[in-house]
Formats: sequence, structure tokens, C-alpha cells
Amino acid sequence: MTADQVWNELKNSKDYRDFLANYLRLRQLSLSDFARATGFGRGFPGDVISGKRRLTAKSSIVFERSLKLPPTGRRLFRLLVALKEEDTYPELERKDLAHEISHLRAKRLVSPRRIVLEEKIPARILLRPHALAVLAACGEPNSWTTLEAIMERTQLPAQRVISLLKDLQGAQFIFPHATEARFKPSDEHIHIEPQQQSELFVQIFKKATEEAAEKAKTSLGSQEELFFNSTLCVRKENVPELKKALGDVILKFIDSATDSEGERLIKLVVGLHF
Repeated sequence: MTADQVWNELKNSKDYRDFLANYLRLRQLSLSDFARATGFGRGFPGDVISGKRRLTAKSSIVFERSLKLPPTGRRLFRLLVALKEEDTYPELERKDLAHEISHLRAKRLVSPRRIVLEEKIPARILLRPHALAVLAACGEPNSWTTLEAIMERTQLPAQRVISLLKDLQGAQFIFPHATEARFKPSDEHIHIEPQQQSELFVQIFKKATEEAAEKAKTSLGSQEELFFNSTLCVRKENVPELKKALGDVILKFIDSATDSEGERLIKLVVGLHF
């Protein structure tokens, strides 16, 4: 089944238990498979689906992160849990739950990695100093992040952050809250689709490596910083496999580490070249 076909069945689940049952069926996963993914005992997911046990705030987060779905799907699961188990997400406005669930069910299942063409105007905004840092500081698409938290993570003055948030909002990289100074990104990651000479990506990557070089001058002895450099010999036919393995490891960690409650802003630069 395609991702859209899976979503069309999932989004109409009547509650979170039905959602889990449909998810396992559509993904052709056993209860044991899902139990291993969550780290809970083999019988727990089955008991949740059957109604013998309920999800708590802690177990709900674990279940949500184990769903191999883009933000739209995981958000719908969270809201269905909140609707049924009132003590799980006290920060969610209960009066808005039904409306947002209806809104999500009307949406397509989108990829967590948004593809942008580098020659388009919105993508050029990413070249503004600190724009990527402010975007990263917004956390994950499933949760709102306050202006104060973004300022703390980036260590930038308020006016600078507000100006960048306005530009990122105009390019639809982030969304503002309707009534409060809170924000969330539209996607977990941005993939820049190179065109011709890949000018935009080259500029972003060069700037990132320059920042890393400056950081290395003062941080090589730090217990918190990590710098890694390796030169190795590899068979030519194994290079595509090496690139894929590195990409999978990095993106797997980023997918699980993106957190709207995080306190630190991490910059990761990876280059594999001949």
C-alpha cells in the first residue's frame, strides 16, 4: 500500500486503540514487533488495543515515537489519546481537540522532510545569519515552542529572533500560534533540492564548516563537544552503501532527538568526499 492509502485508513480510526490496531494491520506488524519498538513487554500493546490497559502520559509518548509516520500521523495519534485519556496532555486545550482532529483528518499525510528548490525565494531565506538556528530552535512540528525558549536556545536578542521568525513564517517554514507568542516548524527536516551549481547549499555548507572550524579552536578540550575526522580506504563499489548507512544513522537519531522541550541547540556538519 502507498503512504496515502495507509493514511486514508488510519485517519478515520475512531479512537487511539483503533488507530494502533489499524496501524499494525496496515504495516503488517505483529504485537511482538511493536512491543520491541516501544521497549515495553510483549503483552502491553495488545492489552492497550483490547482495552485492558490504558496509555499514560509516559507510555503515550513512547508509543507515538515508535510510529513510523510523518508528523501529521503522530499528531493525530497524540490527539486521539488526549481525547480519551484526559490526564495525558494537560497542555492541550480540550475544547480544541475535536476541531484539530477534524483538521488533521482532512490533510494528506506529508513527509517529515520537506523538499525545497534552492532557486526559489523562500529557500534563500535560509542564508540569513542564524535563520537555520532559529528554525531548529522551534523544536518539533507536534508541539508549540515559546519565544523565550527560542531566544534561550539560540542566545540571540529578541528583535533578531522576532525578525527571523517573521521571515520563516512568510516562507511557511514555521507556523505561529493564533493567540500566543509560540511557534512550531511545518516539517521536521528541510531537504534542499540542488539545481545547476547548487549555489544555495554550497553557501550554507561552507558557512557551517567555517563555524565548526571556529568552534574547534576553543572547544577541542571540552567534555561536551565532539569533533570527528576520518580518512579511510574503501572499495569503490561500497561507497553508495557507506553513504546510505551514514545518512540512515544520522537521520534516525535526528528523528528521535528532535524535541520541543530541549535546552541545547546542536549543530551537526557531515561531509563525505573524495
